[in-house]
Amino acid sequence: MQDNYSASERMIYMVKWLAEHPKIQSRLCEDYAETTLEECLSIIELLEKNGLYEMIVVLLLKNQYKLEFEQIVTEFVIEKMLKEWERVGIEQMCYDIKGKIKEKIKQKD
Repeated sequence: MQDNYSASERMIYMVKWLAEHPKIQSRLCEDYAETTLEECLSIIELLEKNGLYEMIVVLLLKNQYKLEFEQIVTEFVIEKMLKEWERVGIEQMCYDIKGKIKEKIKQKD
């Protein structure tokens, strides 16, 4: 889907698309629906093909507590973090991490 659609047009597109793909809708929305790694890959490719990148995040978040998915996401995040560390340098990375910790502390108060 093109990026120049309004938020409401995009939402309508996503809802219609999900209605046309009930199996994927269940994998994204229903608690009991199990997703295998193979299904996850297939779903990601289909979502990507249809420009529904937001739903990829939903799929990963929904499955984040399953061991296989948790390992994949953790490895992915670590790889991206290391690349960012190389890009911005250790001082900036430490500054950014401390900023996130401070934000979390403020949220607790």
